[in-house]
Amino acid sequence: MIVVVEHVPWEHLGLWAPEVEGRGLRVRPVRLYDGEGFPDPGDVRAVVVLGGPMNVYQEAKYAFLAQEDRFIREVVGRGIPYLGVCLGAQLLAKALGARVYASSVKEIGYYSLELTDAGQSDALLAGVPNPFTAFQWHGDTFDLPGGAELLATSATCPHQAFRYGQKAYGLQFHLEAGPEMVADWSRRYPRELASVGLNAPTLEAAATQYEEGLRRLRQLVLGNFLSRQVGVRLAAAQ
Repeated sequence: MIVVVEHVPWEHLGLWAPEVEGRGLRVRPVRLYDGEGFPDPGDVRAVVVLGGPMNVYQEAKYAFLAQEDRFIREVVGRGIPYLGVCLGAQLLAKALGARVYASSVKEIGYYSLELTDAGQSDALLAGVPNPFTAFQWHGDTFDLPGGAELLATSATCPHQAFRYGQKAYGLQFHLEAGPEMVADWSRRYPRELASVGLNAPTLEAAATQYEEGLRRLRQLVLGNFLSRQVGVRLAAAQ
């Protein structure tokens, strides 16, 4: 069973969903916004934790964050494959004892990222071009947890991807988000867009522009995670 943790309804597997459907994988969504709880980690084959608009420390407002922190600690401690996206990466960093805080630059849009030496030899990012472009939507960042390997960086946000041990990964960027999801977020958060000098039509046009290049990257990284960490091989990237 692959557990997919959702914090709000509009941050879901997106264009990753078709890549896992129909391949014999049992996906168990955990919709925290609906009060759903976590399964026994002993029944879990892998965990994907998605994004959300909350901060990792807002446990008084979002009570599920405390439970989620305990779940992540147990998952990592058991060596269960973990892939955290944006908030999911920040939650992993927090669970590993690192500080999560407001970034000096709010990243919204498409940014160039570079692989570190460790990233260029890492199993999750095998085949990823260097540099590469990815979609970002976040205001927080994190310190690199002790013992973690930094895999990707950027000029505006140094900690873009990391690995802890051999099974736990955090990605600050969104590979699951295609043009439809980007358009949805743009209409939900117009003031946040305006705060960085963007508007919905501009961001939606950029999503269309970058989609062709991101399609293979999206499938590649998910395929690496499922085949090399979970043991499920996907069809070759197109």
